[in-house]
Amino acid sequence: MPLFRSLRSLRAHPAFRPFIITASALSWLPIWFFVQENYYQIMSVQGPSMYPFLNTDYHSTTQKNKVLVDMRVPMLRLRRGTVVAFWSPKNPERMVVKRIIALEGDEVTTRSPPYPFAKEIVPTGYVWVEGDNPDERKTNDSNDYGPVSKSLIVGQLRAIVWPWHSAGRIDWRDYKGSAKVAERKHPVKPAELHY
Repeated sequence: MPLFRSLRSLRAHPAFRPFIITASALSWLPIWFFVQENYYQIMSVQGPSMYPFLNTDYHSTTQKNKVLVDMRVPMLRLRRGTVVAFWSPKNPERMVVKRIIALEGDEVTTRSPPYPFAKEIVPTGYVWVEGDNPDERKTNDSNDYGPVSKSLIVGQLRAIVWPWHSAGRIDWRDYKGSAKVAERKHPVKPAELHY
């Protein structure tokens, strides 16, 4: 019993308080990492490719947008207009953010060159992604590396969390579509559709 009282008094001692706070915080780290890897993650978006939708202050500051990425089921309910984070087909160690403008079966009028063909039909299991920047020289997207496999998609962007003046929900319904895309011009077998 005296040992129990001495441990209780040790925890109440002011010098021991920082250790308790640190131990408590460290006990949450595994949960934090699990959530970050499997559910939601806050990512930084840099560069001009998604301007003016993301990084609206790109021309006046080097500040990056922070976005909330939903990683629970990244390939579920992909739609034209969905902004996604995926592993770059050109550099697999780098994650990039782009907007889906075409789904499997859609015919896309490409930016040729650099893309070798004037038109491309998005194959089953792939999407066509492009940056929002009207200056096509400031974005590397499917016009540079072709359709992106759905298996490379890590998550869908759900919200801008920083800077505060840009903060808000990201909704695919705000996308007005692209004149470059002929939707479902080439049928895809229903068993291969992934919605």
